Amino acid sequence: MSKVSYGIAAPCVILNLGLFGIAALVIAILGYDFRIGRLMFPHKSFYFPAALLLAETALMIDYSVRGKFRHPDKMIRMIQWRGDEKVLDVGTGRGLLLIGAAKHLTTDA
Repeated sequence: MSKVSYGIAAPCVILNLGLFGIAALVIAILGYDFRIGRLMFPHKSFYFPAALLLAETALMIDYSVRGKFRHPDKMIRMIQWRGDEKVLDVGTGRGLLLIGAAKHLTTDA
């Protein structure tokens, strides 16, 4: 059985974070200094935001690919299953918790 793909969560947000991170890194590397009125933003001050934005991009991709499967499994393992429970899905997502719960049931509906 192949693993189901739920896709990348918030792809536009991830794309924008990555693009702004790359832009900040390019500004820092190429040495562009910005001046807005009397405020001066030296190019070296762009390394930190670039690192934060790119790290957040990587973390969001990791959660979309792996984390969203680990988290429901961890919550399901917190329950001491007998196998005859009744599980109600109220339609709050893509069914990851419901699928995890169904794997622990031994009786039919």
